Amino acid sequence: MSIVDHTNKLKKILLPIEKPLENIENRFKEIICSENSVIQEMIDYLFKMKGKRIRPALIFIASKIWDSNKITTIVDIALSVELIHMATLIHDDVNDHSYIRRGMTTYNMKWGNSASVLFGDFLFSNAYLILNRIGNHEIIKNLSITTSQICEGEIIQNLHEKNFDMDIDKYLKIIKLKTASLIAESCRIGAIISEYDEEKIKLLYEFGLNLGMAFQIFDDYLDFKGESELMGKPVLSDILNGYCTLPLIHLFNCTNNKDKNDLVQLIDGYAKNNDLKKINDILDENQSLVYTLETANFYIKKSQDILYDLNDPMLKQYLIDITEFITNRQY
Repeated sequence: MSIVDHTNKLKKILLPIEKPLENIENRFKEIICSENSVIQEMIDYLFKMKGKRIRPALIFIASKIWDSNKITTIVDIALSVELIHMATLIHDDVNDHSYIRRGMTTYNMKWGNSASVLFGDFLFSNAYLILNRIGNHEIIKNLSITTSQICEGEIIQNLHEKNFDMDIDKYLKIIKLKTASLIAESCRIGAIISEYDEEKIKLLYEFGLNLGMAFQIFDDYLDFKGESELMGKPVLSDILNGYCTLPLIHLFNCTNNKDKNDLVQLIDGYAKNNDLKKINDILDENQSLVYTLETANFYIKKSQDILYDLNDPMLKQYLIDITEFITNRQY
């Protein structure tokens, strides 16, 4: 399937919430501004870096915004979640010395590390100002916990830089904290806004948690099997930044300790020379990419199984459509 086909599939899935997604950008322009011309330039640049908007989409779908009388509130909360997400990406790019994201020059390359870190903080503070105006203390509390979890996950990941003895459990804990937590929270926010019962709120949170695990694992798969032009960022970025993700963890687990150091040096050399084919050949020989894809699909299946008990056919179908997109994308 081509990138156009994948984009069209996502557009079809998001068609019922197309207008609310557009409203996020409108509200962003209304709310987030600065008298300083450089800061305003940084603000304007943010929504040019359009991503998949999965988190706001999940808030809209979980809340069934098309049937809601709280559209403005839901849009503003979705905007705050997207601001939190974008802030974490800007900080990630500083940590990883990244130069391109979503096909565009990163903030750290355009404005430097210090300004980028502070701009990320600016986005965090504005996200919580929006939430404070709305005044839903349960959502504010949950998002505060989630933001803390994201930071914790990133710190743990950085502490394990160039740790090629990383085990699978540690990897899964990291991605649960840094990625799955906010996707799960997005689902829970939609449920809380719509005042679902506790059982349904918990169900949607667990759905989002497993969806988020699959999302990150498939991202790590694409770091080896994806195409830079389609993803809007370089392949092999995790290896070059010293992060050991699931394909490499599986590979090293298949290798005896005697040969492991030689293999690490070999792959490190291939990565520095951008020799993706040779790395993928080694991973293919050990079924490491197959294992990674199977693990992503395991979490997709878990997320779909959770929906079995959801007594809401329309909502269930929208969420299943998203699960099918997550591990069949090229970006």
